[in-house]
Amino acid sequence: MKKYEEAEQDYLSGLKYKNIADKYGVSEGTVRQWKRRHWSKENVAKNVTKKHCNTNRYKTKTHTKGY
Repeated sequence: MKKYEEAEQDYLSGLKYKNIADKYGVSEGTVRQWKRRHWSKENVAKNVTKKHCNTNRYKTKTHTKGY
């Protein structure tokens, strides 16, 4: 089994990028690259929660005067 395949299992079990990088002797950037290039998107998507998207940031504010 290749490093990135073992690292995927560690990620799915809850390890953080930094811990995975330390375990395999690579940088955090390399772990992110493995995720982007090699890891199964279906498995990884189940573990990652989406960040809250602020939908109000594109709306313009309407100011009304009280008179």
